[in-house]
Amino acid sequence: MKQLIIAACVAVSLTAFTGLALADKGHKTIAKTAVSIEQAIKAVTDKYPGRVIEAELEDEDGKTEYEITVVSNSGESREFTVDAQSGQVSEDTKDAKHESGSKK
Repeated sequence: MKQLIIAACVAVSLTAFTGLALADKGHKTIAKTAVSIEQAIKAVTDKYPGRVIEAELEDEDGKTEYEITVVSNSGESREFTVDAQSGQVSEDTKDAKHESGSKK
């Protein structure tokens, strides 16, 4: 009986891990970057001081870039793009005031 329980646990575990491995096959691999996320954040915050609220690596139309959102002390939110190979910073959008979790 003990061997049956152990065999069942092993079977369930293998099934769960196989499902996770198969679920990951749909993701694309992003190329190696010359610029780290820390370097990209520093490049943006040197240009536009504030609090980083989001930073992610993306593959946009075959170009690898970081997308970084910064909120200034006045509450203004800006989104920047940093080329992951060259480190060049460009501003994407300028949003209205950032709502910092306050409810009305």
